[in-house]
Amino acid sequence: MGRGTGSSWRGWIAYGLVPILYSLTLAVVLRSPTRGEYGGPLLAGLSLAFSAAALWLGRPAARQVLDLAARPARGWGALPLAGAAVLTALACAAVARFVLATSTISSDELAYLFQAHTYAEGRLWVDAPPVAAAVASPHVYDLNGKWVSQYLPGWPLVMAPPAALHAPLWLVNPLLGAATLAVFFVLARRYVSRETAWIGIVLLAGSAFFLMTYGSYFNHGFTTLAGLGFALFGSRYGRDGRVRDAVLAGDGIGLMGLTRPQNAAVFAAPFVLFLVLAKDRRQGLAWFLLGGAPFLAALFAYDAAVTGDPLKPVQVAMVHEPVGVPGWIGVKREIQRLLRLPEWTSPILLFGWAAAFFLLLRRRKADFTDWIMPVTFIGLMFYGGQGGPQFGSRYFFEAWPFAILTALKAIEAFVTDDVRPGRAAWIASGLLAAATLQLAYIPPRMWREHLIVQELDAPYRAVARAGLHHALVLFPYDNGGRYRRPFAADFLKNGPHVLGLFQGMFER
Repeated sequence: MGRGTGSSWRGWIAYGLVPILYSLTLAVVLRSPTRGEYGGPLLAGLSLAFSAAALWLGRPAARQVLDLAARPARGWGALPLAGAAVLTALACAAVARFVLATSTISSDELAYLFQAHTYAEGRLWVDAPPVAAAVASPHVYDLNGKWVSQYLPGWPLVMAPPAALHAPLWLVNPLLGAATLAVFFVLARRYVSRETAWIGIVLLAGSAFFLMTYGSYFNHGFTTLAGLGFALFGSRYGRDGRVRDAVLAGDGIGLMGLTRPQNAAVFAAPFVLFLVLAKDRRQGLAWFLLGGAPFLAALFAYDAAVTGDPLKPVQVAMVHEPVGVPGWIGVKREIQRLLRLPEWTSPILLFGWAAAFFLLLRRRKADFTDWIMPVTFIGLMFYGGQGGPQFGSRYFFEAWPFAILTALKAIEAFVTDDVRPGRAAWIASGLLAAATLQLAYIPPRMWREHLIVQELDAPYRAVARAGLHHALVLFPYDNGGRYRRPFAADFLKNGPHVLGLFQGMFER
């Protein structure tokens, strides 16, 4: 390995010792009770410092280490990909079951579960309880007697069939994670070699960002899968011009729009521009719109049924979203998101993506998939929302696979470049440092999130041990005899059947 004993030891230090020290440092930082749950400059700075150390130390040995690690992938076919997908599903399921304890950290997730159980009973809403105002949740509202979530129906509809079968809903996202990995690999193979596509899989799935999002009840995994499907069929249409691919690309955007329409608009915009500018592909615009039309019609029908206006979603009717012209709040939120992104993934990948994007632009090799990440960044400048509890910078989650894809496109030639071996060595070292430090981040972060979940769920475990049912329980707040006020979200943990409790209280 490397050019002698010196480079060999530098490789071990860079990709072995440095990640271990990084993980131990994070274990100390993340166990501090003063650490906020959203991340910040400290963790971003640690990620940057350790990444720079690994990048520089490992450079002399990087090309041979990367070749040794990636060489077997050159001959891998469908079976190893299926195996990787299964391992991904198991890893995400383990996170859901043992790290997050099948619980929720966000009222968003509670609202999705509330919707899923409601849809599983064949209803779009449930009748509001007599004391709906008293149990109002941040995301579940009494809308003219209808108790409904503010969110669109796409993701809860995915969970509704297993909810109807009383299957564990915490397994849904891990299965989608496995599918996401497979679709990403197939999409990457449209642009890069098999070996480079496997590197992309490691960079994508080997992060806490991916594993914890697909181990949660958040809706980003579903929209990411739909977005990758859209990009796969959209790229195929660009290559072959088949009508079926344009329609299926529209289906992917339609599925995204049923859950996160803002992401659907971001993904569709560069593809529509590509269709308009390509003279021999303009007819595909009609087929693309045709593919998405049934989903848009379904969304209008849902809004009409719930709010009485097909153009007014529940979120618009009940919530004032912080959307507007970019200002200080938008810039501040964007900085916060960017600080969380390298912490949960890799600063090497973030800076590498930016360099790769401009390189592809200069070479005129960028296509619509390369514009998804920058358009997402621009779009988020118009949104001043913080996002609440989350696993990383979740508003970038749908676009992150495309940032990795852009980097893969740009670096493939350099990894095997014998004409400029110095540049190739830096790139190989960057890939290895990013992969190993992402893996090193996982244990301390998961331990931290597990402690948070234990703290949040401690009262509910106490109630379960006491064998209480249909009871309103006050939890001790401190040693001074005060009690914590019940949160509205507490009631949603019971699903739509919480209404029976209140109805019974008033009847008595």
